[in-house]
Amino acid sequence: MTIYQVLKLEIVFQVFLIHPPVPYELGDVIEGEVDITRAKENHRLMDLKFRHRLIRSKTGAASPVTCSDFYLE
Repeated sequence: MTIYQVLKLEIVFQVFLIHPPVPYELGDVIEGEVDITRAKENHRLMDLKFRHRLIRSKTGAASPVTCSDFYLE
């Protein structure tokens, strides 16, 4: 499954808010990885880890990688 397919599923079924919010401008790119695993305490629950960074279109500068954790039922 590609990152595009995962994000497409996210938009259809669940919305994940990134905190703190990422201030971006037109043309900037948010690059990231998504890891989804079953929760250890309950196999019906899922743990989602989203690591991301912002790449500025004007300068090419990249922000440090940020990790957001979500827990899905």
